[in-house]
Amino acid sequence: MKNFLILFPVLTILTWASYTLWEDFDKKAPEESNQEKTTVGYIAGAANTVKRKTESDPLWYNLSDREYVFNKDIIKTGVDSSTTIILNDKTTISLDENSLVALEKTNSSFQIDLKLGDFSTKNTSDDLILKVKDTVIKGNQADLFISTDLNNNTQVQVQKGNAVITDKNNQQIQIDRNKLLEINANGKVKSLQTVVLLSSPENNVRLKDPRLQVTYPFTWAVLVDDVKQEILEISSKEDFNDLVTKKVAGHQGAEGSIQQGLNFWRVSWNRFDPDSKKIKLFHSTTRKIYLEGDDRIRLQNPKDQTEFQFLPGEQNLIFDWDTKESADHFLVEISSTPNFKSLAKTETSKAKSISIKDLNSGGYYWRVRAFDQSNTLQGLSQTRAFSIKNILPSFPELISPSSQVVWSLNEPLQLEWKPYSKANTYTLTIAKDLSFKNIAYTQKTNETKLSWPWSIEGKYYWQVTAYNND
Repeated sequence: MKNFLILFPVLTILTWASYTLWEDFDKKAPEESNQEKTTVGYIAGAANTVKRKTESDPLWYNLSDREYVFNKDIIKTGVDSSTTIILNDKTTISLDENSLVALEKTNSSFQIDLKLGDFSTKNTSDDLILKVKDTVIKGNQADLFISTDLNNNTQVQVQKGNAVITDKNNQQIQIDRNKLLEINANGKVKSLQTVVLLSSPENNVRLKDPRLQVTYPFTWAVLVDDVKQEILEISSKEDFNDLVTKKVAGHQGAEGSIQQGLNFWRVSWNRFDPDSKKIKLFHSTTRKIYLEGDDRIRLQNPKDQTEFQFLPGEQNLIFDWDTKESADHFLVEISSTPNFKSLAKTETSKAKSISIKDLNSGGYYWRVRAFDQSNTLQGLSQTRAFSIKNILPSFPELISPSSQVVWSLNEPLQLEWKPYSKANTYTLTIAKDLSFKNIAYTQKTNETKLSWPWSIEGKYYWQVTAYNND
């Protein structure tokens, strides 16, 4: 009995802890708790795990698209997660994965305290104050990108406009796109010359594509004259380990290959370092780009690796597919190469199927793109392969009647030919002209002779076509 009395409170505590953890992980904030709060903006996009809490509530609540955020909210993002917040003054704030910010509105200003992670703003209002460690940043309509590396060093970079920074010693520094600010782990601030400013893609872009790997264009601006060549680095690891990093040389732009999942990218360059008096390798800030699977279009027929054989005039291929979302029109692409650089045929369709004829013998790949009314891409299917063999007719040797024979008997004319190797079907064709456009009689047979019940006198031409349907 004593053992039961000891065990029962322990089980009760564990049960309550498990329930609380479940609430923390999967619960929406109650509507009544939001009614008396001051609305400061709304969520304009939430990918994966985005949560919020208040100072007085120990629980974290899920946030979703179009949901309001309030004064004194603390917002965090999880792994492979991000969110965009639009404030009442139209300032746009984007949080990267594993980020944490606190929102606080006063009568004269609005403060965002960046406690953890990466953060960017667009159209920053004059009364918005950003706090990083003990440093205060005022954006003055600037677009800012704030990132913290693995060593807890933070960079503040101006993409557009200018910003005024006040450090913990109350010293002010003004930066624009030609200068960046570095705040080390101890809160010490220094300004540096901006050499490379990343342009596109923006941070946290999420691409949908069914392929495991795609080539994508990257651009950046070089703001000095003595850097003429840079290296685009794309990696699956944030530390850009050489074993998993692809490098492409270019100047202010290059195409690079990204793989499905999370990709990190940055630009590197060599330049003389006045501190060490040596040529040194420098790196830009790091951005992220995601390649996510796309199953919005599902191909139905033909199945992958299907082989088709067609007799002359019989080719008629039906392509059909299904979609998760509605689309205005579809583009079917057929190529002789898997990268679709050489297109054999393209067809547009309003329906989810299409008929295509007259393809030459050979191997092909097909895919489907979906578009809305404004011609914006709505989805891309996977690629399937198929092959076509157009069976060419063969002509066996004719036996009788011989050429220029005059048939005067009022009875069917017997026509005969030699068997053709591997043929199992023959077509006899009789025409009134040598070009065989004016056909008088045609008949398929498995035999090597056939009787023609002629009825009209005249001059005729005849031929036999052999087929192997195996």
